[in-house]
Amino acid sequence: MLLLLVSLAHSIYVDDQYLPEAKINIHSGEKLLAAFAPFAIDAQLISYSEDGYCHIRPRHVQTSTQQFQIIQSKDFSDVDIEGDTPLNFRQFTGLAHIRDGLIAITSDLVIYMLKFNYNKITNSKDFLTYGNGQEFASIVWKADLQRIAPSVQSKNEIPQIVFSELTNTAIVVFSDNAQIFSVSQMEQNSKVMDVYQITGWIMRKERGLTKEIDGFIFSSVGTQGIDVYQIIDIDLRYKETLKYQTFNLPEGNMNIIDFTIVKTTSKYFLYLLDTERGALVVSFTIDQSGLLHFNVVYDKLDVRSGGIALDTKNGANLFVTYQQFNNYHIVEYLLDVEKKDWWIINEIQQINKIYDVDATDEFAIVQGLNSHRIVFSNSYKSMVNFELRNMISFPGLRDFEFFQATYEKDKLQKTDQSEFQYDDFFFGITSQNAFITRFRVVGPSVSCYSDNSKFSKFIIVNNTGKFNKYQFIYNISRTVNGQVDRNYIQRTHQNITVEMVRTFLFEDQLMTVEMIGLILLMVVISSLSVICYWWKQFQREQQALSLEMNKYKKTPNAPSIDMTGNIINQIQFDQSMDQKQQ
Repeated sequence: MLLLLVSLAHSIYVDDQYLPEAKINIHSGEKLLAAFAPFAIDAQLISYSEDGYCHIRPRHVQTSTQQFQIIQSKDFSDVDIEGDTPLNFRQFTGLAHIRDGLIAITSDLVIYMLKFNYNKITNSKDFLTYGNGQEFASIVWKADLQRIAPSVQSKNEIPQIVFSELTNTAIVVFSDNAQIFSVSQMEQNSKVMDVYQITGWIMRKERGLTKEIDGFIFSSVGTQGIDVYQIIDIDLRYKETLKYQTFNLPEGNMNIIDFTIVKTTSKYFLYLLDTERGALVVSFTIDQSGLLHFNVVYDKLDVRSGGIALDTKNGANLFVTYQQFNNYHIVEYLLDVEKKDWWIINEIQQINKIYDVDATDEFAIVQGLNSHRIVFSNSYKSMVNFELRNMISFPGLRDFEFFQATYEKDKLQKTDQSEFQYDDFFFGITSQNAFITRFRVVGPSVSCYSDNSKFSKFIIVNNTGKFNKYQFIYNISRTVNGQVDRNYIQRTHQNITVEMVRTFLFEDQLMTVEMIGLILLMVVISSLSVICYWWKQFQREQQALSLEMNKYKKTPNAPSIDMTGNIINQIQFDQSMDQKQQ
């Protein structure tokens, strides 16, 4: 990504900062990090040389993933395999985030409950690609709902599962019926689970996305609008069906393909994507009697057909994806709901198919088939976003969610968060696996590299090569009360001079050699110290031996002592006896 300020409005104050010049020496075949801006939202590198060997790496997302297989071949009997159809062959189709875990549902109505192992998640410096002895989650409950499916249509339809944090209940949704059960029963690991049929559920020919917020269920039902229900104990009560007439808009066929709901301190915002009308935004409040009161904020945003998906986390940066002919478009809208203004601040076109989009405060993940695109959000209407491809790979991804910071009872909020934020994780499912991913946003940087072909072009004189000059410019935003200040931006300038040099070793190699030389010097000094100590000990022993020998020489009839210090026993003959014998 490369964001450039092209026509700053007068309302934006640009605080220019200038850093000291950085001077760097580089060798042929060496890679160096010349500059790094960890908190920058965008950056630009200006080269003043034709033969540049430095380039900028834009802001990107680093991910680390762990996954393990849940559905295995041993879970199937011979009867299951013989009677295989596309739906009853067990594959994950959806999930819901619950407190401290997730519930995943399969195509043949088998529900798995997984609870997270937070010690593994938060303490691991890096996740392994495939399972080990300590997985990031464990299966605590499993239930087969196919036996109690109320209709043949339910058995032949891909189910949805929705979780209500307010009531700690889960709802399995079909076009013609729905079932509700208590998650607390699953958490208690009881032997039975009570599943209740929702009597007030309205049968529909088609049903799209279904979501829950604060005990209210919103379910898209195609051209018939959006059904709204309220959870009452262990049942649902039908409230109303939303149509354009509900919002006092001109009558027309509503065909909502996707929607999302954002809660603020005083109201809710409903972001809708109609396949023909495009995106629109409606605010609503809920009174004490449970009635919903709506007010249109935007009756249309850049009317486009072919809508696929939309999402927003903060309510201001709205990401919408469209299909037009054989091309797919990713459009980012910047909304000011108070003034009812909006701007298109980013648009990307690609030929790879798009299935969904999920947004965080900093970026959105545009879901493809196996590769998924990262698009960073932009909070300035006067900045143009020239997008470079920033991809992550999750082959066979079916569904995923970010951790919900609104789950106040979630144990992850109580863990050590010194190295990451609460929602720096997302988890999901493939056809048979569950995975969790930790991500980190890495700021833009400048890297330098020169191969031998470029090096040979330089004229080397006295081990000095050619100078290349650059200017590194990056912008940093600031937040006020948790919101990006759209009237301020800090722009930092730094000149970089890179010189190609020819020496025997690279700079990092020289440091290694210096360390090795220092170690060898310490070894030599230690060896000399040991030798000196041994020599002094030998001298002391020699002196002690000489003193001992002198002592025995001065003593009469003292035994002789050889050079090793041993006493030589000598027998003295009596000369008088010898003479007598003669």
